[in-house]
Amino acid sequence: MLGDDLKVLKQKSGLTTQQIADMSGIPASTISRILSGQTDNPSYYTVSEMVRVMGGSLDRLSGVTPEPPKRNDGYRQDYEKIITGKDKWILRLFILCVIFCFIFIFLLTVDLLNPGVGFIQFY
Repeated sequence: MLGDDLKVLKQKSGLTTQQIADMSGIPASTISRILSGQTDNPSYYTVSEMVRVMGGSLDRLSGVTPEPPKRNDGYRQDYEKIITGKDKWILRLFILCVIFCFIFIFLLTVDLLNPGVGFIQFY
């Protein structure tokens, strides 16, 4: 099973057992035993180094397929609606602040032009 899958990966990579041993730091005899199926339970490190050197994937070797990312455009549309609503309120508040500033400037101007009446009085 594992040995057969590793043999196929070795054939695809075009590497010899000695090349795999040199590149991974695993003894060639260990690699030969794993490929021939003599080793029942090789260590994770040994197999992962062999697969790395041969350019394979542990996920593909073990049969794990990655899940495609889930797309949920409903959340995005809801989020955009919320942002649009908040943008409208921000614009309304900005306009209200501008109006209050103009009213304040107008009252201050009227108050300063009439020194005997209003909050600022000159005697």
